[in-house]
Amino acid sequence: MTENVTENQPQQTTAESFDQPLSVPSVSSDTETGLNNLRAENNRLRTELRLRAARDELTRLLTADRARSPELLFDASTNRLEFDDDGRLKNASDLIAGLKQRFPEQFTVDRPESPTPPPAPPVINAGAGRTGSRLPLTKEALAAMKPVDITRLDWNDVKQVMES
Repeated sequence: MTENVTENQPQQTTAESFDQPLSVPSVSSDTETGLNNLRAENNRLRTELRLRAARDELTRLLTADRARSPELLFDASTNRLEFDDDGRLKNASDLIAGLKQRFPEQFTVDRPESPTPPPAPPVINAGAGRTGSRLPLTKEALAAMKPVDITRLDWNDVKQVMES
């Protein structure tokens, strides 16, 4: 009897098992996410390289134009940078002209030197007030002085000379 029971059960066909969706995670979505991350990083790195090359070129040109602070001037012009299809800076001369107009004090200007410097003004009281400007007091100098001159001297100095 047991044999009849197994024979009466309906058999599943293999076609029905292929129609049901598989529960395997999709490999393509992980791949797409990884590719998108790599593309974003690639774009970020290209932007950094393009900006670094523009900084190097612009600061070199600003230094050649005798700019006092080329790095600061570059930072002031970062929002005006324009690049060509190859990633090279294409408006460097326009940027420098604009910076010269906006910040003229940042660029040194050659002034013609005068052929001869003007004469120095005469010095009044040259050396007055300097420490050690008096001649050292000696016994010979004291002997040559008049009593009126000796009274004007510092008595500590006279005493020191007399004791030596």
